[in-house]
Amino acid sequence: MKQFLMIILLSVTSLIYSKENSLNEYCLSGLKYFEDKQYAEAKEMFTAAINNMSNDERQQNTDVLFHMASTNYLLGDYDNVLTQAEELISCPYLSDQEKLQCGNLIVSSFWKKGMEEKAIEAYFNYIASSPIAPKCLFEENKIIVKNAPQCEECKKSAVPFLINKFCEKEEDFQEYGNIWVIRLTKKCDCFNKESHRDQNARLKDGTKRTPEVIRACCNTCSTLAVSAGVACGRILHFGCRTFCLLFVETCRQVCEGCCYHGGVEEKCWENFSFWKDDFQRQNPDCTIPMI
Repeated sequence: MKQFLMIILLSVTSLIYSKENSLNEYCLSGLKYFEDKQYAEAKEMFTAAINNMSNDERQQNTDVLFHMASTNYLLGDYDNVLTQAEELISCPYLSDQEKLQCGNLIVSSFWKKGMEEKAIEAYFNYIASSPIAPKCLFEENKIIVKNAPQCEECKKSAVPFLINKFCEKEEDFQEYGNIWVIRLTKKCDCFNKESHRDQNARLKDGTKRTPEVIRACCNTCSTLAVSAGVACGRILHFGCRTFCLLFVETCRQVCEGCCYHGGVEEKCWENFSFWKDDFQRQNPDCTIPMI
C-alpha cells in the first residue's frame, strides 16, 4: 500500500514539475520573441503559457498577461487588447505603474480604432485619475502641484519644463516633498490676469470666452494628451513609459489651466508641439520610436 501511494505521489509531483517547467519555457520563449520583435511567435508562446495557467496563476502572472496584451496591440489586434487589458487592470496584484500602463493600452487601442471619445474617457479613467498622477492647482500667482512624482527620472522632465515655461529663475520653483510650488514670474500668453471682459474685447475673431469656448479648448488638450500617450506607449523601457505618461499628464493639466485662465488657445496647445523634444532632451535613454 505504501509503495502504491509513493508511486501516486511521485507521478503527481512529476506532472506538477512538468507543468511548471513547460510554463516557464513558454514564458521565457515569449519574452525572447517579444524582445526580438517577433510578435507573432511571441503571441503563440504567451498563449500557450496562459492556457497552462489556472485562474489563480493568471492573477499572479500579470507580467505575462501584460506582454500578451502588448503583443496583440503591436499586431493590431485591438479588440483582443481591450478584452485582455480590461481584465488585467482589475487584478489585485497589479502595481499602480502597471495599472497606468495597462490603462494606456486601453486608451491607445480605442484611439487606433478611431474611437476618440472612448479614448478620452479611458484616459481620464485610467491615467488622469491614477493615484500616481500629479494634480495641478492653478492660483493667481502660482501653480501648486500635489502628488508630484518623486522619482529622479520624472523630475528630469517635469521640473525643467515647468521652470522654463513659468519662472524667471530657478528659485521660483520650490519643492516640499511631494508638493511643488511654481511662482508665475515669467511673462507668457498662457495665463492672463485681465478680466473676462478685457479678454473678450482682446480676441480678434470676436469669440467670447464662454464655458463652451473653454470646454472646447480643454477638449483639444485632452485629444492632444491621448495622442501623446499613444506615442509614450511605443517606448520599450517600462520605467521610461511611466515617466513619459506622467509628463504628458502634467502637460495636459497645464494646457487646461491655460484654457481656464484666459490664455490664447494656440499658446495653450503649444506644449504638445515640442513635448517629445522636451522629454527626450531630459531623458536621452528614453527614446520614442517614430513609428
